Amino acid sequence: MSDKSKTWISQVGLVVLLLYVLSLVVLTVDEVLDLGLIKTESEKRVLILLGLHEQKAMDSPQQAQAVIKQCLKAFERTRAGVESAELTDQLRAYVANQDSGLDQAKRLLAESREHSSKRLANTPTFISIPIFIKTLKSPQVRVRHKSHEFLTATATRFYADKFPAGGFGFDPDVNPETQQAGINKWQAWWSQVEEADKQTNL
Repeated sequence: MSDKSKTWISQVGLVVLLLYVLSLVVLTVDEVLDLGLIKTESEKRVLILLGLHEQKAMDSPQQAQAVIKQCLKAFERTRAGVESAELTDQLRAYVANQDSGLDQAKRLLAESREHSSKRLANTPTFISIPIFIKTLKSPQVRVRHKSHEFLTATATRFYADKFPAGGFGFDPDVNPETQQAGINKWQAWWSQVEEADKQTNL
């Protein structure tokens, strides 16, 4: 076999190897995205799902359509899986039917919020907790309530031995600008938990 043939075969082999490695990288990235392990993407998903808990005006068919469209878009953007397929189909059907009623819209919003809560509760703590702490400052009282609810539940569930029974005195009904001390305590607590986890994993 000539040197040219050997070189050509070597180059083809190298290209095949590179294509194989690239396919593995793409697959891995896709798997990571599907699992929500890319932090920035996951943060977006948490914020989108949390946004479903904002106060929604639904006093007219037009408002109801807008709210249900937002619910549908939220689940599409957060890659809602098989477990939400039925709800997503109902949301699509509502949006397609311009004569859908307000009662149905309110039911779909309630179901969307329930589904959102389940997904938020199952989000890895290293992604969800920092966002819930940040959204304690939300101007939306419903979002503050949900953030505080999820924070307390997650801290109790995963860090019971490191979490004070009474929490940190944050009241979601009170203007968050007057509660910076409580928010700072949450942040300091989480920094300590993160540092302890790093030391454990060394």
